[in-house]
Amino acid sequence: MSDNMKNTDFCNCSTIKVINNLPVELKYQTEYLIDGQFEKCPISSIPPGHKGIIFKVNDHSNMGLKGGVIYYYDDSDQHRKYVLFEFIHSTNDHTNKFFLSAAPANTIKWSQTPDNSGNIVYTLHDFKNE
Repeated sequence: MSDNMKNTDFCNCSTIKVINNLPVELKYQTEYLIDGQFEKCPISSIPPGHKGIIFKVNDHSNMGLKGGVIYYYDDSDQHRKYVLFEFIHSTNDHTNKFFLSAAPANTIKWSQTPDNSGNIVYTLHDFKNE
């Protein structure tokens, strides 16, 4: 496993973006992302009727986007599901793809690749694991 793999366990619910459908694309300028922090919250903080939450990471030292993950669960019994997705950091000259697998709630793993700052596009894919 790469030295770039990290585990994080922060929580700041005010930074959550709620996602209702898959697939979906979100576009942010880098300045709207959290500086150097990985934000996550307990599954219990998701409002009833919502499908999941997205977590955002940014590093302003010319590293670009670092990582993120989404939790999903069934509203009927709140059984937690994880989704495998990729998120893409695009610049004018090239596109870097970052990949995440399903992970336990307290062991979020993400990779990073050096890149210039720019627009970030998240591309979410359908369920791969339960």
